[in-house]
Amino acid sequence: MALLATLLNLVKQLFTLILQRLLRRGGRNQAVPMNVVRIPDGDTVVVEGHMSIRFAYIDCAETAKSAADREAAKRDPSMNSQFRWGESAKEFVQAAIQNNGNKVQVQVLNTDQYGRKVGLVYAGNDLLQYKLVKKGLAVVYHSFTDGSPTCQQLKDAERLARTTQRGVWGDSDFVMPWDFRRQHKKH
Repeated sequence: MALLATLLNLVKQLFTLILQRLLRRGGRNQAVPMNVVRIPDGDTVVVEGHMSIRFAYIDCAETAKSAADREAAKRDPSMNSQFRWGESAKEFVQAAIQNNGNKVQVQVLNTDQYGRKVGLVYAGNDLLQYKLVKKGLAVVYHSFTDGSPTCQQLKDAERLARTTQRGVWGDSDFVMPWDFRRQHKKH
């Protein structure tokens, strides 16, 4: 039994190394297929090998991390709004990925300060960032955008969502995720 556990651990380590090399080779020009094992929130997925992939260019509302958060949200309209939209974004991503056989294609752009790969994430032919922004379930993280056509598409989708009051844009209690995190340091 111990030998089997050791072998499984070695296989997992080998898989992680191969995946990391593929990601480095893939760079900006090639999307790499990956199996999703967990979706912690609306703008992050964890793929096989326990690698976190942060969705580039967008920010989703935070999700409640504990019973205490859920209890506090009952008394705080902006916290309630944040967690409600965060959960909606997470559910949307879960459904899109499940409909694609729990697989995504990731085009890695860089690595963030937490060691997560940051990239464009596709479920089938759909860029999940675009779908989230278009539905008003995510906002464009303008301080992290560049002049790429993808960023322009995201900005256009956000402008439309904002104009038509979709999702977070129709919620007067919504606080931008980066402001919410600053106000509530543990998120």
